[in-house]
Amino acid sequence: MLARAHRLSRLLQQQRLIHWIDFGALLGSIRTGALLPDDPDIDFDFLESDLPRLLQLGDEIRHVAQLELYFDPDARILRAVAVEVLEQNRQASPGTLSTFSRIASLCYVDFYPCTHTGRHLLHFYPRYNFRRFFIEPLGIAEISGFEFPAPQHAEDLLVNRYGKNWKTPLPRERFERLEASLIRPMDTTIGLFIQTVAGTRASSASIVHLADQYFDRVVVGVVEEPPTCDRLPQPANGVHFVPFQNRVTLAFLRSLGCKYATLPEIEDHPPFAWTPDVETSRHHLPR
Repeated sequence: MLARAHRLSRLLQQQRLIHWIDFGALLGSIRTGALLPDDPDIDFDFLESDLPRLLQLGDEIRHVAQLELYFDPDARILRAVAVEVLEQNRQASPGTLSTFSRIASLCYVDFYPCTHTGRHLLHFYPRYNFRRFFIEPLGIAEISGFEFPAPQHAEDLLVNRYGKNWKTPLPRERFERLEASLIRPMDTTIGLFIQTVAGTRASSASIVHLADQYFDRVVVGVVEEPPTCDRLPQPANGVHFVPFQNRVTLAFLRSLGCKYATLPEIEDHPPFAWTPDVETSRHHLPR
């Protein structure tokens, strides 16, 4: 089934239909590089505005991935179900696909619609709303050798979905009891620190403008005192400029109200390269 889900994902990518793995599929890919043994279905998030295009691909999905789109009335979501399992279900127990397909093991992909609103993405399940910068741009995660689109800063997102101890497996029945208490709401205000040099290339200004679309607070550290920001955008909305001469440390970021940061050497790969308060971040900050 994983191979079918991968073919489905490739087809959606060819059609420029934005989607990414989430929940158990994302957790398994980051934790062990495989699906969770007690959560065999695959979860895709997608943009609700793309739903008509997704439905129009039904025949191609069936041909390419041997999956059939099916609206599950119990779960109230769209699923891509293995064609043979769906046929068995129709013959054996119409209307009980959710139960039947769980018994039949790995045989479907769940689609969860998300809606853009400002800096946020509203998820099908409101308690899992998150920020747009997690998927703009998307990253890549691997599941048993198959690559899928995935949120960047996935570890941060997993803290939201499964709590700070997301790396520690829980039996499914215990997780279902504790699920609501594990969810850690997103911070209401999220800041980004951008280290740059006054009067440098125009890309600095473009990154600041872009960051202002995603973050509530953007702090630009200018390596010059006093800062002359003639080629950088003037302070507006949540953008602030500060003179900067020291190393970027976690304590320094916190003093500025910033959770994320980017560095000059990765300035051409915007927008946000650091997740400084996550153990497995790409760059480790000195404390």
